[in-house]
Amino acid sequence: MRNRHLLAIVAATVVVALALAACGGDKDKGDSDAEAEATASPLATCTGPAVAKTGLPANFPVPSGVTFTATASAGPSTLVDGFATGDVESVYNAWKQAFDTANYTLTSTDFEAPNDAELNFLSADGKTSGQAAMRNQCGGNGTIAVHVVDRPE
Repeated sequence: MRNRHLLAIVAATVVVALALAACGGDKDKGDSDAEAEATASPLATCTGPAVAKTGLPANFPVPSGVTFTATASAGPSTLVDGFATGDVESVYNAWKQAFDTANYTLTSTDFEAPNDAELNFLSADGKTSGQAAMRNQCGGNGTIAVHVVDRPE
């Protein structure tokens, strides 16, 4: 009987511990960059004035038609959001060309037009890496959302 009671207490403790772990809790600035990339952008915007300073490297390739409207930090990463004129495919192709012209290395790409695409990059000097993402979430009318994550290597 005593072992059964002890077993029930241990089982209940394990269940509570697992439930608390699943709930997470407050995230701090020490979270990994992968977590920052995997979540929806807190800055998402489809309109607005351009920000003067994005925090991206001075030579970061940006195709014409892209307007950055918000920027934030997540640990050592810089997050920049905005919008672009065109559709996912045209902006994806323009950004791919801009990275090539700037001698950036594309480490992987994911093209799922018409709704989204990502270009994962390594800067020409190897000091930063990240992702430029394009999303068809602005309601059409020739505008898409863009999101850039840039982090030190």
